[in-house]
Amino acid sequence: MIFNNEKVAPRCILSKKITLDIPLVYKTSIHALLVAMKVLVLMCFSTHINAKDKIVPVSCENNAKPVYMIVEGANENPKKFANYAKALRESKLYDNLQGYYSAFGDPVDVFEGEWQEKEFKVMARFPCLARAKQFWYSDVYEKLKPLRKGAGDVRVTVFEEMAKPNRITW
Repeated sequence: MIFNNEKVAPRCILSKKITLDIPLVYKTSIHALLVAMKVLVLMCFSTHINAKDKIVPVSCENNAKPVYMIVEGANENPKKFANYAKALRESKLYDNLQGYYSAFGDPVDVFEGEWQEKEFKVMARFPCLARAKQFWYSDVYEKLKPLRKGAGDVRVTVFEEMAKPNRITW
C-alpha cells in the first residue's frame, strides 16, 4: 500500500486480538490519517457489520466446499447454556451467514461406549470455511461467548464436507 509516496506495509492478524503495525511517518493532516486507518481496517477485517448489526457474509470461493462445525462438551450449568443459546438464536448469526444446525441434542442411539448425562454435541453446517470463520471471529459472536463462560467446557472443530459418495481410504 502506498500512502504519501511512502510504502506502508500493514500487518493484520485475525485472532482474539487484532494487531496493526503501521509506521508513524505520516506528515499529513489528521483527516488523511483517518482515511488511511479506514482503508487498513477494511483490508484487515473480513467481517463487515452494517448499521443494523447484521453481518454481511464474505463470499465463498468458487470451489469452496461446505464445512461442519462440531461443538462438543459438558453442560455444567444448563441455565447459562440456555441463556447463551437464546441470545445466539436471537442474533440471527447463523441465518445471516447461511449456516444451520444439522444435528444437536441427545443421540438417537449409542452403538459403543457410554453417553454422559451432561455431554452435548452440536453440528452446524456452513457453505464454506470462510463463513464458519466469519461466524466464530465476528464481533457479534465475541459478545455472546461470555454468556457461556462457566457453563461448561467446549471443544470446537471444523471438518470439510466430503463429496458423495465417498469412502475413507487408509
